[in-house]
Amino acid sequence: MAAVPELLQQQEEDRSKALAARGHPRGKHP
Repeated sequence: MAAVPELLQQQEEDRSKALAARGHPRGKHP
């Protein structure tokens, strides 16, 4: 895995979204 920045970004975004949906006010959401 040395050429998958899109996959990594998507995974990170998915995790951020999951956390935000769980009730974590931590992220880019006010």
